[in-house]
Amino acid sequence: MGVATVVFRNEERNVSIEGKASIEDLLLSLGINRETVIARKNGEIVPESEKVKDGDRIELLNVVSGG
Repeated sequence: MGVATVVFRNEERNVSIEGKASIEDLLLSLGINRETVIARKNGEIVPESEKVKDGDRIELLNVVSGG
């Protein structure tokens, strides 16, 4: 088990991660709709399949669309 820092809507919190958790797993555990955010891991935009490791910093950026 490890701990990752998650930043979402200017709120930073430490989240426990187990095993080979992915960004998608993290979003599900936090109750965040994956279609509304883009993930940045340690400063780099990554797909939801990206694995989260102990010490990672995950920033969740809101997707804005219009029409």
